[in-house]
Amino acid sequence: MIDRAHARLHRIPGGWTTAQALTLAGILIGATAIRFVALTSTIGRLDGDEAATGIMARDILHGHYFAYLAGSNYMGALEQYLQAGTLAVLPSNPTDLRLVQVALCAVTCLVVGVLGRRVTASGWGGLLAAAIYAVGPYYNVYKGIHSHGAYEAAQLIGVVAMLLALILTPSPRSRWVALGLGLCVGLGVWESSLSLFLVVPAVAWAIASARGSLVGLVPFGIAGAIIGDAPSIGWQFVHGFVGPWSQGTGTSTGSISTKLTGLVHPLLEMFLGVSRPFSDARAISWLPPVIILAVALGLLAAGIVVRWRGMWDLITLRMTHRAPIDMVLVGFVLFGLPYGFSAFTTYTREPRYLFTLYPLLALALAWGVHRIPRRAIPTVAIGLVVAVLAMTITTLRAANAHGETIGHVNGMPILTQDMPAVVAALLRAGAHGLYANYWLAYPIAFAADGNIAVAPSPGLVRFHDQAATVARDPDPAFAAPIGPPADALQAAIAASGATAERINIKSIAIFVHVTPTRRPHQLRTTGG
Repeated sequence: MIDRAHARLHRIPGGWTTAQALTLAGILIGATAIRFVALTSTIGRLDGDEAATGIMARDILHGHYFAYLAGSNYMGALEQYLQAGTLAVLPSNPTDLRLVQVALCAVTCLVVGVLGRRVTASGWGGLLAAAIYAVGPYYNVYKGIHSHGAYEAAQLIGVVAMLLALILTPSPRSRWVALGLGLCVGLGVWESSLSLFLVVPAVAWAIASARGSLVGLVPFGIAGAIIGDAPSIGWQFVHGFVGPWSQGTGTSTGSISTKLTGLVHPLLEMFLGVSRPFSDARAISWLPPVIILAVALGLLAAGIVVRWRGMWDLITLRMTHRAPIDMVLVGFVLFGLPYGFSAFTTYTREPRYLFTLYPLLALALAWGVHRIPRRAIPTVAIGLVVAVLAMTITTLRAANAHGETIGHVNGMPILTQDMPAVVAALLRAGAHGLYANYWLAYPIAFAADGNIAVAPSPGLVRFHDQAATVARDPDPAFAAPIGPPADALQAAIAASGATAERINIKSIAIFVHVTPTRRPHQLRTTGG
């Protein structure tokens, strides 16, 4: 009796002991710290896609409404509304813009910890899952600091849906849980279909759990889904129906076998952290990625074999043999089934479409560790976290040294820190309209804070009002990174019979007072 009373005194709400709660707090601090280090490093440079989200956030503050990423009919703009709130109180700069992404990852890490406690039936198992998610693999950290639309929100929506599913019981008191789960469904449909690989198994779990109260709970779930998907519903009411299968600008080029081959190599190797995104170089020179890949696929296959009956019960809405880990394994299977048929999966420079699976990876590894002999668990758990962290740091240092990120023009990196000086030079020269490569144009526009309109050329036009303003400008400027892109642009201006004043500003060359006025279609190149 004394021991039990003593144990209760050292527990806090939620079933965590004081030591576990303090450890979880330390993990969250560590998750935030490693992402903040990455954010302020070379790989944290603001690219064109991120700059576009920053422009969206500022436009939201001025009363503009976005349902999706600007210029797109997919990836909901939830993160940009959160960013607008951030920029309303903090300076408008690349670091503050992406504090939202870091915060979303920290919250996801917390939810992974709570989920892991249920999946492993152990508080320390939950901490292991949170720790794995916090420190890696590398791409989980890399993508988690970049504002590319809806990726971080998709992760969080998915894990919250799984947690709500586990909380739901066949009771009228669960109506608010059902509402929350429905909200996750709606937000997932609006924000990113990638979240559905976590949300769908959660819904299947919840439907089976709600037997006896299903009729009373379903209306709340439907109401939540409508609320969550309301921005998408409103957009489609105005623009016409666009099914999830028709969203985006993906290409169906490439056979199913080609896409699946690309998934295995190099994408899964990048996902696991044994190959570096963008370069496909080994994370550790002496460690062949194929070894880790084979081990990972073998462990996944073993988990499916061990849990096939529970997985079958989950997808057939039964409860007899299912366990929380089955949601995790079904999520992996659901991802793999449509991969070869997707119009987007020919892209293999980075595992962007696998990013949502990182919480599942952390949960699966924690569950696997807790199935080994009990005495070995602490040693294996600590060794696993240290190994993942070491690989993340090693890859971060190498990627930082080589500038392995997007945001290049003909191989020349766009240096975020130079954009304010470029804007100042353009304004001094009287330029208020600018043509530049997509990856340069929007970082300049974000730094300009509305004082310069840009038209990407080449590249996707995300803000048509800005592009129209540039098209009407009688004296638009051009910009390109110093080096071959700027030299090619200068030669193209001269070849068109025009003259221009070239001004080199740090890493960027600007061309102002182009006489006679030239547009991109009149030049053979615009610098990339």
